[in-house]
Amino acid sequence: MNLITSVDIPKYGFDISHQSKIVFTGSCFAENIGLKLKDLKFSVQVNPLGINYNPMSVGKSLDFAISKKHISENDLFFANDLWNCYDFHSHFSKADKAECLKHINSSIYLSNGFLKSTEYLFISLGTAYNYSLKSGDSYVSNCHKQADNLFNRELLKPEQIVKYWSEIIKGLNGFNKNIKIFFTVSPIRHKRDGFIANQLSKSVLFVALNELKVKFGNIFYFPSYEIMMDELRDYRFYADDMIHPSDKAVEYIFEKFGSAFFSKETIMLNSRINKIIRGLNHKVFSLESVSHFEHLKRLKDEIKTIQNEHDFIDFKNELKNISDTISEIEL
Repeated sequence: MNLITSVDIPKYGFDISHQSKIVFTGSCFAENIGLKLKDLKFSVQVNPLGINYNPMSVGKSLDFAISKKHISENDLFFANDLWNCYDFHSHFSKADKAECLKHINSSIYLSNGFLKSTEYLFISLGTAYNYSLKSGDSYVSNCHKQADNLFNRELLKPEQIVKYWSEIIKGLNGFNKNIKIFFTVSPIRHKRDGFIANQLSKSVLFVALNELKVKFGNIFYFPSYEIMMDELRDYRFYADDMIHPSDKAVEYIFEKFGSAFFSKETIMLNSRINKIIRGLNHKVFSLESVSHFEHLKRLKDEIKTIQNEHDFIDFKNELKNISDTISEIEL
């Protein structure tokens, strides 16, 4: 008896391995999947220019990376004891103006270099509602808790998104001729918009993304929204706020992601790496016990075995931590 409605995952025709370069950008759902890949030692950048939710903000961040946009002090404003930029997440806000600019511009520079050689770009869109400054009528990526009356709120039309993103995609294709672009719609509902408005917003995204997929040959769609809504429609797959997917739901969607993109060899390597990560996170009663010492030595040997077989896997930080702990025990 089949008690769920299964979502068909397209056969994309190519694999993602630990040697692939991958960028995840957009809503916090992109972080959920991107960070799981990062933990498994994939070469991945996750929201290098901060979390964004709407198509215009995500597109602007990619345009900044492509063009190596330089942010100057004229682009900053001071509020809540911090220097902020409307184009960047509060993660970049700093008490010192120079430090804020340095963090933003260095992130743009690093993002440019990584994106240039990226094979797979995953873009997670959360909402079609967009904010712009009334004073300059320019899109903002983050309101930084400023008064609502400073901004215009707009539900984007599908044709606006298609027109704007057509230029972004052309820019990406010219910048990196080998890039494959995947869109997904975040399953996280925007409660602040209201559930009816949230559904309208998601519908706008679906229409726009379908038109872009038809228009460009290197555009693909991964159905994370559909998996959450159809296969995981029970509230036991939600976090305590009943809005965000639970850890179990994220793990389930990640497994679906893996079945679409990972070869058998990559899945086996993931399993070995995951075993090491679990071993490193294992809590022990006594850090100086013989059993813990032997446990660390086994982990170190396994890491070295993996690195000998796959020299592109980076366990440098883990090896240093293990060696430091072993040295302390031996003392």
